[in-house]
Amino acid sequence: MAFSTSTTTGYGQRLGKSLGGVLTGILLFLGGTALLWWNEGNFVKTRAALYEAQDVTQTVQDIGRRDESLNGQLIHATGTAGTGDILEDPDFGIEINAIRLTRSVEYYQWVEEKETSTSESFGGSQTETVTYTYRRQWVGQPVPSAPFADPEARSRHANQTLATLEGRTRQAANVHIGAYRIPEFLVRRIDQGEPLTLNLSAEAARGILQRLLFTPMDASEPVPPDADPPPPVHVSENIFYIGASPAQPAVGDVRVAFTVTRPGTVSLVAKVIGDTFEAYRATNGREISLLSMGAHSLESLFGAAHDSNVFLTWLLRLAGVIAICVGSTLVVAPVKALLNVIPPLAKLVGVLTGVVCVLLGLAWSCLLIALAWLFFRPPIGLAMLAAAAGLVWLVKKLRKPASNQG
Repeated sequence: MAFSTSTTTGYGQRLGKSLGGVLTGILLFLGGTALLWWNEGNFVKTRAALYEAQDVTQTVQDIGRRDESLNGQLIHATGTAGTGDILEDPDFGIEINAIRLTRSVEYYQWVEEKETSTSESFGGSQTETVTYTYRRQWVGQPVPSAPFADPEARSRHANQTLATLEGRTRQAANVHIGAYRIPEFLVRRIDQGEPLTLNLSAEAARGILQRLLFTPMDASEPVPPDADPPPPVHVSENIFYIGASPAQPAVGDVRVAFTVTRPGTVSLVAKVIGDTFEAYRATNGREISLLSMGAHSLESLFGAAHDSNVFLTWLLRLAGVIAICVGSTLVVAPVKALLNVIPPLAKLVGVLTGVVCVLLGLAWSCLLIALAWLFFRPPIGLAMLAAAAGLVWLVKKLRKPASNQG
């Protein structure tokens, strides 16, 4: 059952809110401008650093023994990332030789979702209706019911948890490839996790749960004789499930999943320093170090790095363009707010100003990108300038009919 609340905002309040949004719009416009300018420079510098690193990288076929002649050199090597460390999760009695051991915890809880709708009235007022709905799902943290908007939902959909546990990640401190130690910043990139099967009997599982529920995790105090019995527990593959039925979860159920990253083949590009590695610093100051799971050639590793650079650049371009367009729309929002006394006219003006702001925002974005590229790659810079000019021309064509009607 849904629960709704409505709030009506008067014409003066809406106008004041739109005027207050002008500052936010200016900040978004400036922030998007700065992001686009920085992003293009970052792409060019990262690409240049990758090309420079690739030119000086030498492939080493065997790194099973230290080679002093490699000290200070940028190398490409493939081998087994291994470790002698034993990682432990004492709460569940797990001990395993691995690079990483992860314990993730989820809770089955009621969650609140809201949907907002607005309606305009002649005279400039606006009514905002927020509809709250509630559904059960697995979440990473217990959800308190007290803040629910629906007073009845606070009791009808009250949350509880059969246990409260923490997610944990253990990572080996000593990881090597051949005769060389892999530094921690590269170990973090070894991410080929797989489910860790829990070989626990029903009795052992109940014993673990009883200790977790009735004693501190780092203590060895006995369970109080008058303590309530622990809830049911089920173990299946890598899941430790606290609750009556994993197939039909109930609010309060908890599931704990274990994943492990075992020793495996990796390919890396890094600078040799003694018996370990560090990132290569290019002449423009950018640091380059690569690591990927599996056996990969030098060209494959650098190709993937270039693809990643391109993807990040387009992602930030999109973010910058959106910030500029949204900022421009907020700056001119008071124009629409002044006409809110006549909702149909305000809506029409809002659509027209929105289209113009988007076109101008795109034109400004193209101009910025073109100027950033003009020095580094003139053909692309000139093409972007032409695109920006075309958008400005289109805006003028849209404005001309409007001025003729006036």
